[in-house]
Amino acid sequence: MNALAPLSWLYGAGVALERGRRSVPGLGDADRPRVVSIGNLEAGGNGKTPLAMWWLARALATGGRAACVSRGYGGAMLPGVVTCVLPGDVAAADASGLRVLARSHPDLAAMVGDEGALVAERVPGAIALFCADKRRAVHAAVRMGADLVVLDDGFQSWGVARHTDVVLLDADAPLDGGHLLPAGRLREKPDALRRADVVVFNGADTRAALDAARDRVAHW
Repeated sequence: MNALAPLSWLYGAGVALERGRRSVPGLGDADRPRVVSIGNLEAGGNGKTPLAMWWLARALATGGRAACVSRGYGGAMLPGVVTCVLPGDVAAADASGLRVLARSHPDLAAMVGDEGALVAERVPGAIALFCADKRRAVHAAVRMGADLVVLDDGFQSWGVARHTDVVLLDADAPLDGGHLLPAGRLREKPDALRRADVVVFNGADTRAALDAARDRVAHW
């Protein structure tokens, strides 16, 4: 048995308690804006931010007003809700009571994290909002007129209501052996996939690889 297994059991129990304490119901089809969470089960990155940027760009291409909500992981964690804006959006941000950072700020990555800065720079047409409390950032997106809100790394954001949960998995090791932190890399048990509306496999270069990855998680 892995020597860290007892700690993983404690970690799993804590996650279950927190989920039960903070979870809120999902949104209905009539609720607007549309809120989509993009997340994963494993600690670390596996393509969430590129997928979020793709989704934002698709929404903008159809004429929608899209917003990305992130915790700003790795940033300076400024108080309140922070938005990265183009010059023409400053008035709207000020009217919504937000802290404003220019997208051209020389220390943008230090303030909102590398991934947050990447979204702000690569998808300039999208509203970019950062807050430790993602619910507050979603409410700010509503005030700024967003039609679509994409939650980057949102699968474990229990207190944020959404319409759709998208979960990314590594096609080569989609559930990392099923081991929770710290014995493995999973944030939640594999059965958390039952909450997912869409599963995206990252790294499958062939249809056969995709089918194999899908077969490995089909039970969940």
